[in-house]
Amino acid sequence: MTFVFPSKRGSGRAQRRPILGAGVWPGRCFTAIAFGWVLLLSAAQMGRAEGTQIPSGAYRVAGTVVQAKGGTPLARCRVTITDLKNRQSNKFAITGDDGRFDFHVPAGRYSLEGAKRGFISAAYNQHDQFSTAIVSGADLDTESLVLRLAPNAVLTGECSMNSANLSAMRRSRYIARTTRQA
Repeated sequence: MTFVFPSKRGSGRAQRRPILGAGVWPGRCFTAIAFGWVLLLSAAQMGRAEGTQIPSGAYRVAGTVVQAKGGTPLARCRVTITDLKNRQSNKFAITGDDGRFDFHVPAGRYSLEGAKRGFISAAYNQHDQFSTAIVSGADLDTESLVLRLAPNAVLTGECSMNSANLSAMRRSRYIARTTRQA
């Protein structure tokens, strides 16, 4: 396979050169490119840290997931606890019908997050982008936590306008136009 390159200045003749070099079979080039992609993807896979599970420990982190408004327990929520020293290390549990969750972890600092379809995912005592860490250890109460989830909201309703509102809106547009021209 050859490619025709434009002529050099003044020579008046086009040059023919092989694209892949002399004696290189196109199938080998495809194989080399495919092999390169395989190596690249496997290197990316190795670079990604796999999540590990927090080992079971002597301290209990437990509580209830409830609706933020009203405090009704939420069944079948996914609660995730993550080690703050190693964010790849976590555990999750699905709450029962009573909204209760229970983890056994070693002493340390953890984040706790709840999620359920139809509700906004939230961390323990979340306010804006901040939340409270859970610290487990001797003489620390981590067995009566309350994780609050707010429902997703949808505004519904009807917008209507009567003739009085319409004429007031027209007057305000007229006033706005006349002040801009002045």
